[in-house]
Amino acid sequence: MSDLSPKPKPPRVSVVMAVYNGQAYIGRAIESVLAQTERSLELIIVDDGSRDGTVEIVEEFAQTDPRMRLITGQARQGPGHARNTGIDNASGEWIALIDSDDWYTSDRLQVLINTAEAEGADLVADNQLFVFSEEAKPHRLLLKDQRNKLFRVNQVGLLENDVIGRVGNYGLLKPLIRRELITTNQIRYIDSLRFGEDFLFLLDCMDVSGSILILNEPHYYYRVHGDSISISPEIGQLRLLLETQNRYLDALGPGTDPEFLRLMRLRARQTHNYIRYRCVAEPLKKGDVMAALRQVAADPGTTIFAVKGGFRLARRMLLSLWSKLTTRPSGGPDRNPGNSRARKAIGAARFSK
Repeated sequence: MSDLSPKPKPPRVSVVMAVYNGQAYIGRAIESVLAQTERSLELIIVDDGSRDGTVEIVEEFAQTDPRMRLITGQARQGPGHARNTGIDNASGEWIALIDSDDWYTSDRLQVLINTAEAEGADLVADNQLFVFSEEAKPHRLLLKDQRNKLFRVNQVGLLENDVIGRVGNYGLLKPLIRRELITTNQIRYIDSLRFGEDFLFLLDCMDVSGSILILNEPHYYYRVHGDSISISPEIGQLRLLLETQNRYLDALGPGTDPEFLRLMRLRARQTHNYIRYRCVAEPLKKGDVMAALRQVAADPGTTIFAVKGGFRLARRMLLSLWSKLTTRPSGGPDRNPGNSRARKAIGAARFSK
């Protein structure tokens, strides 16, 4: 006998979250999604082989809200593969993305969906507030220019506002995407990338939509902490990103917009130079001057990076020496009454660069 009962109506939006060892922050991320004023949603969490208590935390939340789905069992394959899995299992009209250490304002999804539908957009994103883990208040906005509340950015504009190694890149945007745009055009995250995969996915989506609509209101909280890959990616991941960008360039056809082509080539050069800088800067940060000099000998063009890094290293050493000379012994008076003010001034200078 066939089942004639009505099928459940698909949710308006599917929220996809990839996670690896996220027990420290994932609770807040989940709570922010489940508390959305847009109630017609599903939250799909794809665990990328976590070894901490992430899965247990998610399972506990799932017992209290049937809108949650947890996908487990895969070995660690990176955030791109996990997001692809989440999108493949989504049923909503819209796809929203969230990192497991970030969170939404309570009305984010409703505001973005309403804005996209009112403007006839398939791709929309909002501004973001950066929050350092140890701070209670947001540190800065992703988009500092507040003159335009609602505007569109094409692929050229995206490239102009996304520079490797700079904080505040458009590649950090967390778009709301009409699911049909992804599925019809078979747009995928690049599984092998763990840095820069968001930017290339967004670029592919915009290749179809033509532009992204940006609502210049912050409804997404972006947490910055020591484990943030986007803040300090591994050199190996940067090299993989460069290889991917070069393959992307090779695949561009003869009818490609010349300005887009120029900016893609510029981005590849910027990535290459950033890798060269990191190859010198990393050993200097560890105090391994000889390793930095070997890198300069192998690539003389990195001399300028070594000079800049050397100045920073010398400055840190002088600050450390000064701190030892001026630190007041425990329980004793300051040997110099001006030392307290000097230490404060030095501390301020240390964090001003």
